Amino acid sequence: MRPRYPTQQFAAYERRATVVSPYAALLIPALLQTPDYARALIAGGQIVDDVDAAVQERMARQEILRQPDPPDLWVLIKESVLWDCIGTPEIMRAQLVHLIEMSQHRGVVIRVVPRSVGVHPGVDGSFTLLDVNGSEIAWSEAVGGGRLVTDPAIVRDYRVRYDRIGADSLSRDSTRKLIAEVMEATQ
Repeated sequence: MRPRYPTQQFAAYERRATVVSPYAALLIPALLQTPDYARALIAGGQIVDDVDAAVQERMARQEILRQPDPPDLWVLIKESVLWDCIGTPEIMRAQLVHLIEMSQHRGVVIRVVPRSVGVHPGVDGSFTLLDVNGSEIAWSEAVGGGRLVTDPAIVRDYRVRYDRIGADSLSRDSTRKLIAEVMEATQ
């Protein structure tokens, strides 16, 4: 049965993807969120009736990273996301530790777009590229859901945007150092 809502369609594609490439302008991507970070985020948004169920659903999405042949995860995160305290300083520190730990996994690449870059192709919002069965699709995030993009010409524009954001991002090692610096500053 085909999912009804765009977010359900996206989750179905995400489960089948061989490469997941989010650009995060506002939040830690869902596949990298700790349960406490997700809970603080979901509860703070006050738009769901059952916070526990929403957190469980988000954590269930992360199962794709623990399967025998997980997708590659290439993540670009705007630096301000690291500084925005979601929940408490302890929750945020644990989230940052988790990012560093995940960045050590084979197939996981996390890079930060430093604040010094200023205006760049990602300033207008978060999006994710998925490689599914050799074809790329895009998910453009929006309040209350998002938009699934399958038109090859438009998806190509998202790919160019993603690559340009990546060109301005820190290296993997520099990203880990920056995350550690943010952790020290939030104590």
